[in-house]
Amino acid sequence: MANTEYKCWDKGKGVAGYKKFLDQSLCQGKFYILLHNDNNVVGINVGIKVIAIVETNVYENKNYIETKINPVKEKKIFKEPSIFLKKVLVQAD
Repeated sequence: MANTEYKCWDKGKGVAGYKKFLDQSLCQGKFYILLHNDNNVVGINVGIKVIAIVETNVYENKNYIETKINPVKEKKIFKEPSIFLKKVLVQAD
């Protein structure tokens, strides 16, 4: 691993740290955890926990009722109108 370039994702002086990767390209491949002690007198005690969670979507087929509206078609038959001429007496002016 000597003479290899590494990318630093997190650093600090705290007692706890975490990092969440959302980019899919960063979630693939090998990872190396490197620790650096800047104190030359006292060594460091380290406990490391690595948790990997993969989110998967689960789909299922679900039946449902689709309401379909059909218009009612009525057929009406009309006959030709019957016209009768009648004479009626009317008072003339």
